[in-house]
Amino acid sequence: MNNYLELFNAKFREFVADLVKVFPDDSELKLLQKSIALILVVNERMILNIYRDRVLIPFGDKLMERNEEFFLENNYHEIRKDIEDGARIIEKVKGFWKTLDPANKEVVWKYLQVLLMLCKKAEENSI
Repeated sequence: MNNYLELFNAKFREFVADLVKVFPDDSELKLLQKSIALILVVNERMILNIYRDRVLIPFGDKLMERNEEFFLENNYHEIRKDIEDGARIIEKVKGFWKTLDPANKEVVWKYLQVLLMLCKKAEENSI
């Protein structure tokens, strides 16, 4: 496994773990956290591939620009086509957005941007 893939997976798991800490009563986030761990045991590239195809390619530029209006108003139908769970998580983050303070919003933007960069690097360094 290339180092960027390892870093991507670790950062993705960290992001979800931080969401669970901020929203400890949300059982769906806890389930997502467990599901990610299981998925990565079976296929270490699966989360990266989904993120690349369903986030990086269609939305990467808007997320790197921190386009809050786009983030909140987009319905993400591209994701809904194939992974309903992914769409639910996006809807959750969009719902949380209204309750996050500016510091936590900054953290979310940084996670999204780091994941985008790691995803690109992992793809560039794949065999």
